[in-house]
Amino acid sequence: MSETAVPNGSYYPGNADLPWPIEVQQIARKGYYAAVSQTDFCIGRVLDELEALGLEKDTLVVAHADHGW
Repeated sequence: MSETAVPNGSYYPGNADLPWPIEVQQIARKGYYAAVSQTDFCIGRVLDELEALGLEKDTLVVAHADHGW
């Protein structure tokens, strides 16, 4: 049986073409939500600083990402 990599860097035995076990899905979901929360926090810091400097009306903020995390 082959091993499949999961987002936390570990592996589990199984077929990558089949659904992940529930516990592996939960690990992946927690990691994704943590990444979204961290990104939200960092963008908030940038927007707060722009406001503190009085630049919020003169600045275009663009967030760009690929299809993944």
